[in-house]
Amino acid sequence: MATREATPTGQPTRHLDVYAGIDFGTTYSKIAIAIPDRTGRVEPRHCYAHCIEAFKFKGSKVPTKYPTEWFKLSLPHKDDLPHDLRVSKKLDILTKEREALDMSAVDVTSNFLGVIWKHAHEEICDRVKQIDEFAQYHVVITVTVPVVWPADARKKLYQAIQSANILGPNVRLARKFITEAEATGIALMSATSVYPGNLQGSGFQVRDTVIICDCGGGTTDLISYQVVSIQPFAVREISPGKCIFAGGSLVDEAFLDLVKGKAKRECPRPTFKALTNEDFHEFVESIWDENLKINHSLGMAGTRFRLPANFLGSQARRQPRAHPDSLNMTFTVDDINGVFDPIVDQIVNLVKSEMSLHVFMAGGFGLNLYLQEKMKIMAKRSSPSTNIVCFEGDQGWTAVARGAVFHGIQANSQSNQPIVQVNSRASREGYGLESSTDISILWLVNPGDELSADGQNRRPIPPQAVWHGRYGRSYVNMYRQEGPNAIPGFASCLSWNAVGELQNLEFNFHWDGTRMHYVLLYRGNQQVPLTIENYYDL
Repeated sequence: MATREATPTGQPTRHLDVYAGIDFGTTYSKIAIAIPDRTGRVEPRHCYAHCIEAFKFKGSKVPTKYPTEWFKLSLPHKDDLPHDLRVSKKLDILTKEREALDMSAVDVTSNFLGVIWKHAHEEICDRVKQIDEFAQYHVVITVTVPVVWPADARKKLYQAIQSANILGPNVRLARKFITEAEATGIALMSATSVYPGNLQGSGFQVRDTVIICDCGGGTTDLISYQVVSIQPFAVREISPGKCIFAGGSLVDEAFLDLVKGKAKRECPRPTFKALTNEDFHEFVESIWDENLKINHSLGMAGTRFRLPANFLGSQARRQPRAHPDSLNMTFTVDDINGVFDPIVDQIVNLVKSEMSLHVFMAGGFGLNLYLQEKMKIMAKRSSPSTNIVCFEGDQGWTAVARGAVFHGIQANSQSNQPIVQVNSRASREGYGLESSTDISILWLVNPGDELSADGQNRRPIPPQAVWHGRYGRSYVNMYRQEGPNAIPGFASCLSWNAVGELQNLEFNFHWDGTRMHYVLLYRGNQQVPLTIENYYDL
């Protein structure tokens, strides 16, 4: 980056805070930026989706491809993926392509993020210079992750960011990731706090419940809130966030498989064997991406499309009128519904499991007409009073990146901002201590427990949970349960040196939406220095 000219003598250097949010998606990624105004104040209304220029693309979203696709799905361990993704032919092919380049998922992610951030950083420099060419700016980047991403996947993403040539003296990463679902909720509901009681006709009242459903390319995230106040606008998370591997890219793969199956049955054998993956992708792009995927809806009739010349047999190419049935590929309604339904039904059932008064559909796949129609039918049958809001244009699919910016502003600003306040979150994990008397687990936090976002979440330690060793050393064995039905597992042994018996021992827990933090206190607010043995990332 070019150095700035010296500040004129006698004039203090201005310091401007800039906030950025990165939505690293399976199929598309977005960046949002908030630049302060000329007074130095930064507000949500200053936030906009950055027009990324990278990889010969230009727009508010850029394909997550460098050079292979779906590498985000390789950041979690394969065992943490659902069965249908573990056996996905496309994921297997793309993984082998990446490995043939001798690049890990972290390598590709790092390169990709570095490229898309470079252009954003250049724009930030230019915009700040327009405000004050001598100002010093500091950028805080908030990055989003899926709700259920395990610790090792978050570690790999963090490693990729660290090695991507993004961070520096004036660019730092926010203290924590934020889940894609919470970021979406903050962006969409903060519009309500700017214009109270009105979000595309949705009037909020205290105790109303709202589901935020972010339907992306590879995952669908869901989070449920209840409104606790209107002025200021504040909510509480009423159940742990959920995430399923269901999204637009999986529907794309299903349609590609359908086309390949039809071609194998209908094309002459020599013709089919000569077709390449590129041939199929070009044909699918022409009839699916800008046609069937967008326009297909309930009640539509079947359709057919003219086949490219390389899909035709030699006789059909020479005498097309004599072989009219060979010139087209026909798709019945059942064909198309069968492509959508396995994914769409998962999303509909996810929302149905936590039906609320308001449902906000966001994300790129949230714009899908077929999904929207099936969601409204489900709501009409099971919860007629539910108001489903589907966002048009880029308001829905840029919500994750914009919400990340809002979260950064909220976490770092001392002034009151028109951003929805999340007062409490529902823990997705349980934490307990092993009893020294009967080896049972004494639970301090259960999955689903509501924990204050900014306040105290103290849990007294039962005396029988404290083990006593030699030389006055005491310790507890912490266990973690990763969900209501999960088998508890050993997390860590926490030990401390005590001079005499410590009184009123308590753990103070904080759930940030992705991981649990805790400190050990005694006598109200004095922190006990802990040594973590057999460390497991919490």
